[in-house]
Amino acid sequence: MSSSIHPIAVDPVSLGLRPFSARSIVLSVLLGGEPPRLPVSAIMALAELFDVPTGTMRTALSRMVSNGELTNDDGVYALSGRLLRRQRLQREGRAEPTGEWNGDWVSVLVSADRRSVAARRAFRSALSDLRFGELRPDAWLRPDNLGAAVREQAEQLDDVIVLRGSLDRPSNAEVAHALWPLDELAAAGRRLLSALEATSDRLDGDDPTVLPGAFTISAAVVRHLTVDPQLPLELHAGIDGSRAWPAHELRTAYDHYERRFQRLLRSFLVARIS
Repeated sequence: MSSSIHPIAVDPVSLGLRPFSARSIVLSVLLGGEPPRLPVSAIMALAELFDVPTGTMRTALSRMVSNGELTNDDGVYALSGRLLRRQRLQREGRAEPTGEWNGDWVSVLVSADRRSVAARRAFRSALSDLRFGELRPDAWLRPDNLGAAVREQAEQLDDVIVLRGSLDRPSNAEVAHALWPLDELAAAGRRLLSALEATSDRLDGDDPTVLPGAFTISAAVVRHLTVDPQLPLELHAGIDGSRAWPAHELRTAYDHYERRFQRLLRSFLVARIS
């Protein structure tokens, strides 16, 4: 173990995260894994690395299995149910949007007079996953730059009217700012980019004590890219005083960071479970 490397000090709150719990440790490593499963010995090694008591981690695993979040096949835990969808959304967030934009928007309007609380929550979750922004509870919009698949998934929702076309007024940029906190997202993206740049080289050593801090940064970046609205380049002008949208550079930087992170993580786990 290298003595020249010290733990990465990271404040989760400053990156928009809560401190890691036993559950969030399991989720972070499995959501980033391919395939998304680990033996219990590896999970217990991670618990020790994060100073989580063994009993606390076993209780968290049991609850996650009971809640349908994980399966347990002879001591091998794997993502299940809605968490597999969450993993897919995270992967989509890491992919650079490639669709061209002709100025059209897609609008999804609720046609039902009344909806249950569960139906409203499901609708909000579905539209958020598709990266629509909420104008009001029954009206969600986004630029039509993510391809036909997004429109088709919106059309499959119950009790909706889906419209497509350009805006007469206000301007495209004004609508985008009304739908998403773009200045805040840009500032958060730049903070995360700085965190990656400041810590990436430290993953090249063999000291596993840097992993908890690296976990925190990795989870914050993935979360940020999952909520990034993936707007057309034309709508980034003037945001946070710059045309550059940090999510573009953040995706590239994170690809390099994650390769180093996963190498160190695999090395740590193999050494502990072999």
